[in-house]
Amino acid sequence: MTRIEFQDLLDEVVYFLRNQITDPKSRAIRKKAYFNGDGNIQTFTLTEPEIKNIVSVTVDDASQSYGTDYSVSLKTKANQSTITFSSAPSLGTNNVVIEYDYGKTWIYDQYPSIDIEKKSFPRISVDITSTTTRQGGIGNVGDFTSIILSVTIDGRNRKEVRDLISDIRNAFASNKQAFYNFSHITPVSVTPIVPLPGFPDRLGEMRRGVADFEIPFIWEPTS
Repeated sequence: MTRIEFQDLLDEVVYFLRNQITDPKSRAIRKKAYFNGDGNIQTFTLTEPEIKNIVSVTVDDASQSYGTDYSVSLKTKANQSTITFSSAPSLGTNNVVIEYDYGKTWIYDQYPSIDIEKKSFPRISVDITSTTTRQGGIGNVGDFTSIILSVTIDGRNRKEVRDLISDIRNAFASNKQAFYNFSHITPVSVTPIVPLPGFPDRLGEMRRGVADFEIPFIWEPTS
């Protein structure tokens, strides 16, 4: 195992939320792509622009696991997205099926800019707000790092923010160990819902809430 790549961790959480939390405004379009495996090719390219999420991947009708069986690269320089398998899919006709969302999205690993319109909300952002690292044992052969992950919900009113916070906490609580880059995640706190800072009055009753989650004890070798 290598040291933590924070962007990989954030990407996995963003993909998870895009799959688990229903967009109140149904901004994405869902589609399936079919490929022929040949036993040699490991990387498959999706040419649809603006792919935002991989929903599911199957090979020979068997579900594949993110991280263990395949990795994802969305929006490469050629504006194409790729799925790379750890082992090349077997020979078959349309035996590799990739389901994905493209178009607009609402869940990011960054905060929204202040010039967007109210119709762009609700929006969810994910960031790492705290890390704590401790020596892992005798001989200093590795470290244990715990991470606080903050999920910020910006919505059009208090109820929308409150409902999304509940949905996100329930999703994580029901899937604590369903991740590749870390072993489990636990809800730890929720802030009061407050007026959305930095946005003009023209947006009306905009509100923000933050839910924090702990990812504890990620093992990081020192060499």
